[in-house]
Amino acid sequence: MAVIGRIQKNSVLLLIVIGGAMLAFIFTDNFKGDGAQEIVPNGTIYDEPFDEDEFERLTDSYVNRGLNDAYQQQQQTAPGQPLSQEKQDQIKNTGEDQAFNEVVRRNLMNREFDKIGITCTVDELNDMLHGNHVHPWVMDVPIFRDLTGEFSKDSVRNFLIKMEDEPIEEEARVRWEEGKNQWMEFERELKDTRKADKYVSLIKKGLFVNSLEAQHQYDGGNEIRNIRFVMQRYSDLNVDDYEVTDADIQAYYDEHKTEKQYEMVESRDIEFVSIPVIPSAEDFDSLASKMSKIKTKFESVEDNIAFMNLNSDDVASNDSIEYSMGDATLNLPPNQFVPTGTYPAVADEAIQASEVGDVIGPFQTRIVNPQDQSEKDIMFLGKVTGTRVENQSWVRHILISIDATRGEEEAKVLADEIIADIEANDNFVANVTEHSEDPGSIENGGEYKWFPEGRMVPEFNDASFNGEIGQLQLVKTTFGFHIVEVLARAERVVPKMAIVTKEVKPSDFTMKYTEEQVFDYIFRINDNKSDSAFYEVAADSAYTVMNSRIWIGQTYVTGVKKYKRIMRFAFNANAIEGDISDPILDGNQYIVAYLSNIIEKGEPKFEDVKEQMRFSALKDVQARAYMEKMANKNSLADVAKEVTNGNILNAQITYGANVIAGGGGNEPEVIGALFRDELTAGAMTVPIKGRTGVYVAILDEITPAEAKEDVTVERDFVLQARRSSSDNLVIRALREKADVIDNRRKREYQ
Repeated sequence: MAVIGRIQKNSVLLLIVIGGAMLAFIFTDNFKGDGAQEIVPNGTIYDEPFDEDEFERLTDSYVNRGLNDAYQQQQQTAPGQPLSQEKQDQIKNTGEDQAFNEVVRRNLMNREFDKIGITCTVDELNDMLHGNHVHPWVMDVPIFRDLTGEFSKDSVRNFLIKMEDEPIEEEARVRWEEGKNQWMEFERELKDTRKADKYVSLIKKGLFVNSLEAQHQYDGGNEIRNIRFVMQRYSDLNVDDYEVTDADIQAYYDEHKTEKQYEMVESRDIEFVSIPVIPSAEDFDSLASKMSKIKTKFESVEDNIAFMNLNSDDVASNDSIEYSMGDATLNLPPNQFVPTGTYPAVADEAIQASEVGDVIGPFQTRIVNPQDQSEKDIMFLGKVTGTRVENQSWVRHILISIDATRGEEEAKVLADEIIADIEANDNFVANVTEHSEDPGSIENGGEYKWFPEGRMVPEFNDASFNGEIGQLQLVKTTFGFHIVEVLARAERVVPKMAIVTKEVKPSDFTMKYTEEQVFDYIFRINDNKSDSAFYEVAADSAYTVMNSRIWIGQTYVTGVKKYKRIMRFAFNANAIEGDISDPILDGNQYIVAYLSNIIEKGEPKFEDVKEQMRFSALKDVQARAYMEKMANKNSLADVAKEVTNGNILNAQITYGANVIAGGGGNEPEVIGALFRDELTAGAMTVPIKGRTGVYVAILDEITPAEAKEDVTVERDFVLQARRSSSDNLVIRALREKADVIDNRRKREYQ
């Protein structure tokens, strides 16, 4: 019954909550559009536009339900937080896909039902609602359960009776009409499900396996052929030893261009540059002035959290987070701020001098988005809400590691030499640069600044907190030998703070100025008359050119946030190769794009798949070379002399398997060649081109399958395999026959 379940899943599935005669449905389906060729309709089936009203209604239903479900989940994990725009866009795209697929499903299946005459009678519907074969969807409706939580047929009957009583009061009547319409939709889906069951049952009963097919299945798994073989694997060959010319790739293209794997979807090749919008010095000064005014108010407020949420870019729920200074021991640069507990070095002096109630800052620093690792400039204020004091150390060190290339004794000798050099020349930092193997501290001159006891491994910790200040110490840890110098130790303040952050954003003036610079950049491209103008002007401006092949249905462009602007530029009806976009504002950057290639749906042009086919063409070149080398030999031993490994391998093969065990690979074509009727025991084959290499084999022995008159087991096996895949194959065939076209993106972009 898996096929029925799948057909049902492709229906309008439901999660029903009936309250005040109201129903809600969830529709799920997984059909995908095949591309876009028309503009006006969102999609076509049998060259006819499908029902736009139904599509719009289903889209609204899916999207609203998706947004509501996502919001409810968001409130459980992050109360008060709105859904991000990215999440909303994702839900809208998903809902639209579901609606499109449901319209397609209904259209295809209803055509089949009408053609064959499949119906669902009133009696059948009642049987699914409250008869002897109640459908699981009905049993899942909460209001159809009794006080014990069990499904009650009487509840369904009572509901249907009440559904016929139209209220007199206007507001109640509106709710009644809405609920009744939804119930009628639900009944329609139940009837469609019953019709789908009948349709699939007819398909399955029409499948058949004859005796010859069953015998072939038996023979394919039981006739055994023992072979010895020599193979030259393509992967064992040095690619640089083989020249793949354009003629080689062209030959491969001519032979394989019609294969499904090379069929093109409607695509575009674009190149683009990103021009950052950088806040000016005036923008920094303006925000600093605003933050100073906020600071004055922050000092006097009592409800810190409310103030933070009113004035900070970040949502706050805690005004007493403990902060430590960021440094290399935390894998952080000293100027980076982490709102959950790390302050930058620039704020350290003020923090060490602070008392509870003080507001420090504003400080300019940088913050990293943990989701995409993007950075931005911010300014922050910190209100000290609590403090404690702890012993901290400031050290610098040089790590001489012990590994496979350097033993312990050698490492210690080098460490001793470095200590002597530092003591003689006072050149610790120079030795860090030349010798240290601790990447986290090299850029800081080997320093770990102000860390508490217990953060480091025990030996390093002991030297840091018990060693003499200014004295070079040689410490051995699991990492190797450390040359450690304690620069300072102190009792230092560890604050708890309420934080207000604001991003330094470009002003309108800065945005306008940058836009003018971008237009100037575009004018310079247009003034350059060469075919490579886009690349030449980008190089002159020190901009990096990024490239991407985008297809019309994708929902992202790597390196771009507002991908739809790029998609609309590339896929609009008037787009031609060589187009340059207007400035596209994308967050904190402007994008200028160049349309370098238009790829139409269908059979590929040579240049569009040339690089994709290069590797396969290389295999053809290698295969031809070794088929020539391995040909016309007297024995396998002679063949083995021509290949890189020189081994003669053994294997047992059956026709029903695709793999040559014992060192071969997935080779259905080679196995087919070894089962030719004219190949007799003792015969050596000519070189055979396979998927993983070139083969020459000797057929040592043929063990025929034992005679078997009753092949019922094999017949049932093949029949079951056909039935289990029939649902997918039928749906795929219906879609292909209907030539379902998805025009949604093309309609949107044009």
